[in-house]
This record gives sequence, structure tokens and C-alpha cells, in this order.
Amino acid sequence: MAKSRVEGVRETVRSIRRMTNMQRPISEASRYALMPMLAAAKSNLRVHKSYRYEPGPNVVTGKLLKGMAIRKDKSSRTIQRHVVAATGKAIRIAHLVEFGTDPHWQPRRMRMHPGAKPFPFLTPAFHRHDDEAVSRFGQRIVLALESHARRVAAS
Repeated sequence: MAKSRVEGVRETVRSIRRMTNMQRPISEASRYALMPMLAAAKSNLRVHKSYRYEPGPNVVTGKLLKGMAIRKDKSSRTIQRHVVAATGKAIRIAHLVEFGTDPHWQPRRMRMHPGAKPFPFLTPAFHRHDDEAVSRFGQRIVLALESHARRVAAS
């Protein structure tokens, strides 16, 4: 009887170790949870009309709208986290649009830049969808845990 108990404990420990490999389901759930936030941020940019090319002194190319995406957070090494952030060339301009700029001297152009008004597009999207993101993540991760547990139990 002692052998069967020990074997049962070992099997349980093996199953728990197999359950801890949840990187893919967590990654998929976090991307799914952030989709409404990304859509709202892009919608805010469209309201600001940053998706069109308008020639002239205030050239808007649409790089920021195209560059917004859900990407892995590079600051975390242990847990895969995702964030709604600018990618590619949009990284250089996202904070300028979000927070604006003060008037400043541009040495390459040899003139003063008048500054730009802030146009927060990401912060309102976050505040509008933060609770929804948590609930969407919870729904998706529960389903992933259940299916993963069934697979581990079957193997």
C-alpha cells in the first residue's frame, strides 16, 4: 500500500510540473485581452487624423497608426507579458503625440519649433478598457487552463 501512495504522489508531482508550462496559453490570453485597448487607441488616432498624409509644415504620415501593436514586454524575463505600444519608427513619435512638446530650438533646421499640443490617445484607451482587459484575460485563461489540464491528464 505504501508503494501505491508514493507512486500516486510522484504522478501528481509530474502532472503539476507539466501544468506549469503555460507560456503559450498565457501569451495568447494576454494578447486577446489587449485587443479592445489597441482598437480604441487606433480609433483615437483616427479621430486625430494621424492616418492621412497632409503635406505642409505639419506633415502627418500615419506611421504612428500603423506602428501601434500588441507586443511582448521586454522588461519581463520570467513571465511573458504583453503591452499595447508603438513599434518600429512609431516608437520615436508616440510620446510626442501623447504628451505634446514645448516650443524648442531645432539646431538642424536652424529655427524654433512652435511646440505641439498633447493628444492623448493611449491613456484614454487604457482607462476605458482596463476592466474589460482583466475580465477577457480571466475568461480566456480559465479555458486554456482547463484544456491544458485535460491534455496533461490524458498523457
